[in-house]
Amino acid sequence: MTQRHWRIGLFALCTFTVLLGWTQAAYASKLSVSLNRATGRPGEEVTLSLTAKGQPERLTSVLSLDLHYDPQQLTIKTYRNGRAIGPNQLVLVETAAPGTIKIAVTDMAKPTEPMLGLASGELASFTFTIQPQAKKGRLPLTLEGVLALDRSGKGIKQVRQTNGTIVVKPAARQRTSEASTTRTAL
Repeated sequence: MTQRHWRIGLFALCTFTVLLGWTQAAYASKLSVSLNRATGRPGEEVTLSLTAKGQPERLTSVLSLDLHYDPQQLTIKTYRNGRAIGPNQLVLVETAAPGTIKIAVTDMAKPTEPMLGLASGELASFTFTIQPQAKKGRLPLTLEGVLALDRSGKGIKQVRQTNGTIVVKPAARQRTSEASTTRTAL
């Protein structure tokens, strides 16, 4: 089994776990998931953070969502785990199709350990390259299909989503400096 197959299987398991918990009675817990804003020029790299904030008594143990972007304007380069991810937690990121990134974050506590839940803060960061042909303006990055479970396995109903934006500035002008010196002979 390749690493890609293993990751897809684990991602499917996390999504199934979220959906199973979602069918149970959902708490009125509040959770907010957001992407920040970044600014760059065509050809540059920009990094956005995916953050979560929840109520401490209803910590999220599993979170699944899709991040959508325009693949004609942006290319995903890398991602990394955020500062809020602990040693027993796992972030799965899979590029499902151009323009769609599937993200699952879960607490992987051993059966003998209590689930700690995901801490509020940065869950992951994503670095994008702005395509050279990108036009000046705003490029939206949207969060969709957000599903979350609390530590008891119950669905979290009230999830506030804040989409991200990349502001593309005009391409930098290339300066041409021609130093010309004119000498006159006497």
